Formats: sequence, structure tokens, C-alpha cells
Amino acid sequence: MSTEKSLSATGVITPSDVANLKSDGPETIQSGTDEKPVESAVGDVQVFKPDFRFWAVLFALCFTSLLGSLESTVIATALPAILTDLDVGSNYVWIGNIFFLTR
Repeated sequence: MSTEKSLSATGVITPSDVANLKSDGPETIQSGTDEKPVESAVGDVQVFKPDFRFWAVLFALCFTSLLGSLESTVIATALPAILTDLDVGSNYVWIGNIFFLTR
């Protein structure tokens, strides 16, 4: 037996959509023109609970991004002095690229 349920405007199955499913077999959830068979999984919903490793990796990624942006501001600040020493003219863009490629 198959019933049709409407999804939200985003087309994402939310936990409330899963909770509305009945446990009597596969059902069809309709999203616009696409119909996708969804197994009834009222008890199978897994909630993501971040632990210490998640927060450590997230912090490391944010800190690395911060250091990269600080390094880019250092080269942007020093670029006028570098240009006068090297006398490269209109090829100044390559100075920043060479710096980041050799790091």
C-alpha cells in the first residue's frame, strides 16, 4: 500500500516527514515531478551528535584558514616594496602567485 506525502519547498526529507511515515511498508514521497520510494524508517533516524574530534577538526580548519588569510594580507602589504626592488612593472601579479606556490 502506497500513500503520497508532500515535502517542504526545499525538497529535503526532514525528521518530521520521517516521523509521519507509517510502518506498514515502503511509501512514496512526492516532490514536484520526482517520486522517490522511501522505506518507512520511523525508528532508524540517526541524529548527528558532534564529539570532541569534530570540534577539533573544525577548529583546525578555521585556524588554518585564518593563517592563510593573514599570510595573504602580509604579501599584499609588502607587495609595493617588493615591486620596487624587483622592477617587474605590470607583472606584479606573478609575485604573489610565486610566493604562495613556493610556500
